[in-house]
Amino acid sequence: MTKQLQTNESPFSMAFNEELLSAGRARADAMMKANTELLKQVEGLQRSLLDSIQQAAGATTDFTQRASRCGNPGEVAALYNEWLTQRMEAAFAESRRFAEMWLKMFDAVAMPLKAGGGTGAAKQPAQTIREAAPKPAQAARA
Repeated sequence: MTKQLQTNESPFSMAFNEELLSAGRARADAMMKANTELLKQVEGLQRSLLDSIQQAAGATTDFTQRASRCGNPGEVAALYNEWLTQRMEAAFAESRRFAEMWLKMFDAVAMPLKAGGGTGAAKQPAQTIREAAPKPAQAARA
C-alpha cells in the first residue's frame, strides 16, 4: 500500500524519514543494550561489595575470638599485626578489583554511546586509564 503524498511532501521525504526512524531505532537499541549491560555490571559490583563486607566481618570476628584467648599483650600485638597485614592486603586486592569493575562498567556504557559508533579501531576509554594506573609493584615502591 502506497502512502499518499501531502502537499508539503516530496517523494524523497518518505525515504528520508524512514532512514531517520531506522537510525533512531538503532540508537535506542544501542542505549537499551548499554543500560542492560550496565545493570548487570552494577549487580556484580554490589555482590562483590557485599562479599567483601562479609569477609571483613568474618576476619574481625575471628581476630576478636583469637585475641580473647591470648595470655599476654605481646601475643595480642602479634595477632593484631597479622590481622592488620591480612586486611591491608585484602583491601588492596578489593580496591583493584572494584576499580576494574568500574572501568568495565564505563566501557559497557561509553562505547555504544560514543559519537560515530564504536569501530574498534580506537582504544576503549577505560583501556587508556588502565595503562596509566600504577601496577601493584609500582604502587608498593611509591
